[in-house]
Amino acid sequence: MTTSTTSAAQNGAGIDVLFWPDELDPTAPPGADGGAGAAGLRAAPPQDDLETQLALNQYVALIGWGGTGKEILTQVKARFCESHGGVPDHVSLLSFDSADEVVTAYDHRNSAVVTLENGREFFRLEQVPLAGIKRNPERHPEIVERLGLDVLNRMQCLRQLLGRGEGFDSALRTNATIKVFIVASMAGGQGAGALIDAAYVVDEKLAELGTLGDSRTIIGALLLPGAFREHEGQQMRANARSLVEEVNALMLGKQRFTAAYPGSEPVDSVEPPFDYALIFDGIDENGRNWPSQGAVCGLAAQTLWLLASSAVGMHQINSMLNKLDVLTGHSEAGYGSYLGTAGQATIRFPRHEVVERCSVRHSQAMIAALTAPRDPQQTLPLSPWSAAGALSALRRQVQTGEDGAPITVTLTAPAALDQLPVEEMPLRARGYVDSFFRLRISEKYFAQMKSQAATLARQHAHELGAQLNSLLTAGRFDAARHWLGANIVALEAQVRTLAQEQARLGDEVQQQQQHLQSAAEALERAPEGIIPFLRRGAVRSALSTYLAEANTLARSLLEQRATDLAAELVRQQLAWLQTQARTLDLLIARLHQAHEWLTTHEAALAGRSEGGVERSLARPALIDYFYGRYAGAAAADAQLAIAQGSGVARWAQQSPEQIARHLMQSAAATFAPILQCTVEDVLQLLWGERSAEQWVERLKAWAAAAWNIDRSLLKSGGAALASFFTIGVPDAAASIFAGCGHTLVSTRDVERIIVLRTVYGASFDALKPFVLWQRAYERLASHRPLHVLRDFHRRDDRSEQIFALGLVFDSIYQDHTWYYHRPADPLRQPIRLGNGRANALAAFHQRSDLQRDVMSRIEAQITADGVSQAAARIEAWVNEGGAGDDEMLNRLRVAARAYLQQLRGL
Repeated sequence: MTTSTTSAAQNGAGIDVLFWPDELDPTAPPGADGGAGAAGLRAAPPQDDLETQLALNQYVALIGWGGTGKEILTQVKARFCESHGGVPDHVSLLSFDSADEVVTAYDHRNSAVVTLENGREFFRLEQVPLAGIKRNPERHPEIVERLGLDVLNRMQCLRQLLGRGEGFDSALRTNATIKVFIVASMAGGQGAGALIDAAYVVDEKLAELGTLGDSRTIIGALLLPGAFREHEGQQMRANARSLVEEVNALMLGKQRFTAAYPGSEPVDSVEPPFDYALIFDGIDENGRNWPSQGAVCGLAAQTLWLLASSAVGMHQINSMLNKLDVLTGHSEAGYGSYLGTAGQATIRFPRHEVVERCSVRHSQAMIAALTAPRDPQQTLPLSPWSAAGALSALRRQVQTGEDGAPITVTLTAPAALDQLPVEEMPLRARGYVDSFFRLRISEKYFAQMKSQAATLARQHAHELGAQLNSLLTAGRFDAARHWLGANIVALEAQVRTLAQEQARLGDEVQQQQQHLQSAAEALERAPEGIIPFLRRGAVRSALSTYLAEANTLARSLLEQRATDLAAELVRQQLAWLQTQARTLDLLIARLHQAHEWLTTHEAALAGRSEGGVERSLARPALIDYFYGRYAGAAAADAQLAIAQGSGVARWAQQSPEQIARHLMQSAAATFAPILQCTVEDVLQLLWGERSAEQWVERLKAWAAAAWNIDRSLLKSGGAALASFFTIGVPDAAASIFAGCGHTLVSTRDVERIIVLRTVYGASFDALKPFVLWQRAYERLASHRPLHVLRDFHRRDDRSEQIFALGLVFDSIYQDHTWYYHRPADPLRQPIRLGNGRANALAAFHQRSDLQRDVMSRIEAQITADGVSQAAARIEAWVNEGGAGDDEMLNRLRVAARAYLQQLRGL
């Protein structure tokens, strides 16, 4: 059952200290397996496991007003998304605000941004003029309609929204109950202006629902001005003080609430607007500041989320409050003790963060393995073309025909050539040789050699690529770099050798071409001999010499072509190796940069600050424990990361962060078992000797209440305050905290143990900021309208200000020296006020009915035109003043300017 204790001063660590007790050493867990051990790890509860603690016949509505209400409800939704995968069917979120800016919260469990759904969870209202919120005595219907107080029409959808279309009727049949939290700020603006009306309209609507309405509980959830520390000023404090007066009078039955809304029956109630109110300040009971408004909203959101998740806990709290009767008292100054607040403390095991931090560390180890120096004892074969004597073999391979045999040439004269007339033999012989060089050498042999070279290029490129890839996939990057460098040096030497050989062969071919040309000329002169029978012998001799030179040149051309192709092959291979070396150097540089990014990212993760009420278990010692338990061999995991990617060559085209994240993603699989651990598993695993009760007591001590209270102003120093503790655990049915004497709530949040401490029984005047609110109220109330309810308006004379505004908006006009009141009905005669400004103002001062008429019409005009246009109109009239104004006109302009400031202040 829920435990109730009298509240005492909290002496915990405070909200700004992250949890890691010095006496706890996770590096030395008890037992061989550190407590629970691997076999003791329980899997996280399945997502579709229905929460047994949630009473589905209890409906909870959270209604937010203004920007504060919207922010808190958005965070509540995010927590439900984390714990339940979405807002449960028995919970409704309704937010009303005039601002349409998007408010977001983050769902850490599902890595999603959460917003309220327009038209279903969020409803935009019209802009609210200040004069509408500080309503005139008649509560003019037109103003109300344009106020945030078209709430009546909005609240008519409460029945459908709560029931989600089908569960509502069954709730009526089962006598279900409904809890309504009205969430707003007390510092002014939309929420404070609509707070009281919202409570009564909700109450009236629920009262129409029969049995369900009779079982209703309406609870205020209110942020005090201190929550807005960066913006807190006199106006906020005065607004809070005025709202306190109104709420207190209504709560104690000193004031009757009456209101008329367009299109519906009037609301007339002597009931209090709330059963009680939870308040949240920017300073806790230990005097510690919350870091920001968002942190206070986060506390309020988590409180509402946990209470909405705990049907049992809420029922027991309400029962104990009724039994203890702590909400019905009042202070000596007449303020009721209907206030409560909450404090929370959370132990969190951020599984995904732990996995990420382990993955970051392992990625660094993987990079170190990839870039480690090579073993000098390990040698790898270089390119076959880099060895001594390899060039001769390469040229022979290139000079190979289609049949695989070496290409050789022997040019002999055809037998028919010798049968020709001697005069025709030289010409026919040269044609034969020219055709041989063109058809046989250039077109046939050169083509075969080029094809053979291409085959060799592909073969050797594949072999070299496979050899390099074997090094890279093995993660031997430094060995690959050394291998590439050795090949490059060797092939550069071969390229120089081949260049020399090409130059030599070029000179040789040139000389042989000259020799062939000379032999051709001699052949042509051979038939010119004087003795006819000797001419054929001379031609045959010249032909033999000519063919010999042709054979020599043909062999040299084949050798030159083979050398050229071999040089091209070696240069291509060299260029490929150089490209791979540059790519590898870039890749290694990228890896070093990725390592630096990981180092920075690791520091950022380690320095990530948790919320004020949250103590994270993700401390260095815990990371060390899980890393040591699950990390594999870095070199082997690096090879796996390479295999999972699209090739290391593409890494060089990626940013260091992309490479780092790829390694982290690959490494995360190693640490996947961590995701199956719950926060309770970790507590047992590392601190099995510590009992659940000891953990609860620590959390209680840290759960400082979110109010700054002066206990000397409470009866018996606050001894009568009632405190309740509710513990949120992943699965109440299987929790190590079962039987600890407190209500457990299954939150489905496997990462957190949450202790919610709610304290009840304080009054507004016991709050330390109350004195500041009172001072601000006294300073501003005399010249600014602060109250919402008519009966709380100070009866200050505003006739000058209304007269001035009447001049601005033409409800009062001047004809010569006379001043008149212009009726709304154009058929009625104007009402003459007086001759001269002083007489007219004196007469107007006596006519409260005219003052109400003028102010009512002005507010209607502001509502119709909008605040901006009305403000511009007033400002123009004020700026018309000058040195020629008399004292009275100057007072009127000052009064109008004061109203302008109020209008813009909203």
